[in-house]
Order: sequence, then C-alpha cells, then structure tokens
Amino acid sequence: MDNNNAKISASAKQSIGVYAKGMDTNTKTILKAGTVTAANSGVGLYSDKSKITLDNTNGGLKLVADNGGLLFYNYQSDDSTNPSGKFELIGTSGSPVTARIKDGGYGFYLKNATITNGTVPGVTTFLNGMFTKTSSVPKLKMVLEDGGTLMILDKPQGGELTLTGVSTLQNINTSLGNNVEIDGVASGKYKIYSVYRGSLKMDQNVNLDNTMSTATPDAYYKVDFRSSNMTLDAGKTVSGTQSGQVALFQGNYDEIGDVGTVEKVKITNNGKILLSGNSGAKTTTAMAGDFVTLTNNKDVEVTGDKAVGMFGAGGSKVLNNTNGTITVGKEGVGIFSKNSDVTSSGDVTLTKKAIAFNLDGTFTGRTLNFTSKITLTDDNTIFNFKNATFDTTGLTGFTDNLNIVSNNKSYSYLTTKISLYHLHWCP
Repeated sequence: MDNNNAKISASAKQSIGVYAKGMDTNTKTILKAGTVTAANSGVGLYSDKSKITLDNTNGGLKLVADNGGLLFYNYQSDDSTNPSGKFELIGTSGSPVTARIKDGGYGFYLKNATITNGTVPGVTTFLNGMFTKTSSVPKLKMVLEDGGTLMILDKPQGGELTLTGVSTLQNINTSLGNNVEIDGVASGKYKIYSVYRGSLKMDQNVNLDNTMSTATPDAYYKVDFRSSNMTLDAGKTVSGTQSGQVALFQGNYDEIGDVGTVEKVKITNNGKILLSGNSGAKTTTAMAGDFVTLTNNKDVEVTGDKAVGMFGAGGSKVLNNTNGTITVGKEGVGIFSKNSDVTSSGDVTLTKKAIAFNLDGTFTGRTLNFTSKITLTDDNTIFNFKNATFDTTGLTGFTDNLNIVSNNKSYSYLTTKISLYHLHWCP
C-alpha cells in the first residue's frame, strides 16, 4: 500500500485489516502510506508466522486503533500460544513509524506473560521479538490518547503487577524493549495494561479522586483489571471523597468458559479503605465482588450516607476477619450479601440508622456465621432480612454469637418482611 489516500478499516468482530500468512519469499507485505484503522473488536495488522513491513519514510503511513480495536497481533493461527509474526520498522528520525491508540483502543495483545517483582519482563521479550529494525531506524512511537490502552495482558502468570511498576513513564518505557516507546509528549491520559485473570498488588497509596479527568491521574487508573485478584498492601490507603466511588471491585465473569471456583478471584484488604462520599446514582462501596472471595483483614471506613463496607453477590464469600474493622455512616450497611456466604468476626461500628448485616436472596445452602463485636451509636439494625427468602428449614446455616456494645441505644436486632422475626431491644 503506497497511497496517502488509501484506507483500510477493520471495524467488526474478527475482522482483519491487513493479514499476512507465511514466509513465502515471492510475496511481501509492505505498507508505505495510507491509513489502517481497527475498531469494534477488529484487528488492524495480523502477521501470522509472517512479516509485515511498515515504512513511514515519506511520512504518509497512519496506524490507528479506535474504540474496541486491536492494532497489532502476531500469534500463529495454527498455534495460538506462539507469537511468531514479525513487523519490520522503516523510518527516519523525522518520520518514525507511529501508532495512534485512541480512547477504547488497544496496541498489543500478550498471553501468559510472567510477572516478576511487580513488573512484566515478558513484555520486553515479546516486543523485541515482534518488531525488527536496524540500529539507525527509530523506535515505533506509540501515541496513546486519553483512554487508549497500550497492551492487553491475558492471564499473566507467576506474581502480582504493582502500581509502582506503572507509576512513571520511565518505568514503562524501560519495559518496552529496544523497538517500541511511548511518545510522552504527544500522549494523553492513557492506560498501560488491560489485564484479564491476573493479579494487582496495590503497593502505594491510591487517591480515587485523581481520575483520568484530572491533571495527574492516580496510577490506579493506568491499569484495568477484569476477573482478577486485587490486594491492598498493609500500611497503604485507598481514599476518596466523591459520591458513588467503589474502591475495590471484581467480577468472576464467564467470558470464555473460564469461571472456575469462587476462590479463583480474590479481593483482599490488608490496609485501609477510607471513603467519605455519599451514595447517589451509584452506591459508595469499599469492597465489592460477584462470585469472588472478599477478605477484609484491616480497616474499612465508609462514612458517607448510605454507603456500604463490603458487598458480595452471585455466590461470593465475604470474610470480615478477626483483625478487620468496618465503620459505616448514616443509613449505611457494614456487609451487604446477596446470595452469598458471610463470615464476620471483625468489629463493626454503626452510626445513625445504619445496618450491620443486610442479607438478601435465598438462605438455602448458605453459610452465615457472625461473631463480631457490634458498636452502636444511634438507632441501628443488626440484621436486615427484608429481601431474603426462606424455605421450610428457616435459618439453617445461620450462626449468631455477636457481642453488641449498645451504648444505651435502642436497636432492631433482626428485621424481615414478616413480623415473626422483627425483634427490638431497649437496653
């Protein structure tokens, strides 16, 4: 392709803009000008055990990943674990090969990368093998616009990705090897990785207020995690003051028949989560998950109105362990469980009209074990069963051995939609 006006677009699922297969010496795939765009689950450039030459010597070649598109792909069609495809770079210092990743677009796709000491050294090896050039040719320039993502990491292995590893451009560019770099001047507020079934170690403080719309987004927003483990380190804090913020959330989603067990995705708090925003259109929540294991080993404080400390749904396991504490604000809920198991031995502190445990869904087959100390400061409810359903066995699986520090406040111990279980204490 050698025409500035030429356009190739892959804008549908499984569509491919430029496809080269095999190393036939009589056939070459060379792009010198024109525009290649990937969007809507399409792939822009696919080198299938082959080589695609990208020559921007004359400055007319444009490579773009738009919303939902992946620009570069090089895994063999007959061996989906082998990234053997190559891209040859040709350009000058004034006209390097440049890839533009727009909002919702992706640059690269890497499977089963190994994580070591919080970083992904496999990225270096992968990109060094994917791109070739002579020493006089500049690196591939990645221009990441606001909301663009450098790379998809599919099931990285061996460890946890850390926030410190993606906190600076220098750290990131060091990992990209000899042939690729992010153009820090031209790029915007981008994401480094979109991770599927990996692990994140939050080894530095996080300010949720510093979103991608602010001048200096928090490193937390530089990575997206789906169906992945998340751990907040001891001594670290996740804080936020805005309405509807959720500090830690994951869903164990069946995207490719790969759900596994509830223990496969874990969210663990070993530090402190401090959210002060009121709930609005969205509920302010410290920890939340769908068919995951939620574990609180330290401190959760959600002091805004109608906020939730821990929320588990879809058969999750919710664990507020002995050293864990949960403090909730006005009309808030300490632990909100929907069709999920709950074990709580850590302290729970309630303010005005707050609820310690809101238990929705069916009780059949659930484990509900409560031995926490509950500290009251006003008119509170211990258990809310208003949206729960019971079979003929009633509260089978329910264990209650709470230590209630009432501070001479009246409270409802157990509230349901029928008066049989609606009990009041006035100490």
